[in-house]
Amino acid sequence: MAALQELLARSRRRSTEHLRSIVGEDRALSAAEARHLAARPAVSVAYVDGEGLAVFVHGTARRLEPPDGRFGEAVAYLTGHYGMSPLALGPDIRLYRLEPAWMVGWAADRPALHRRLGLGGGPASPTSRTSPAG
Repeated sequence: MAALQELLARSRRRSTEHLRSIVGEDRALSAAEARHLAARPAVSVAYVDGEGLAVFVHGTARRLEPPDGRFGEAVAYLTGHYGMSPLALGPDIRLYRLEPAWMVGWAADRPALHRRLGLGGGPASPTSRTSPAG
């Protein structure tokens, strides 16, 4: 519990001023509050990349256990990305995956996003599609 609390505090301290203005001390979760995920696994997640891309998801958090192959994959990814294993943070580290039930994605400028991501021309816009002759 102490390791989780330290991770939450350290992450908030290292976040941007903008995020700290949103997640103030009065809104930051404690480790005890975060642990309720096991009892109430319904979650909503948002990924926002600047002002150009957003993905919103509602679903269920599913705990990853060591026998599950995804547990090892997650540990390997996090270790490579952060330079240390998440399991080194303490004896009661829990990893979860999101099982989506609803998802929507948004792009302010799809052609520009596709160029930035190296996806070529990307899908045609609805107005540029042609319908087959009938």
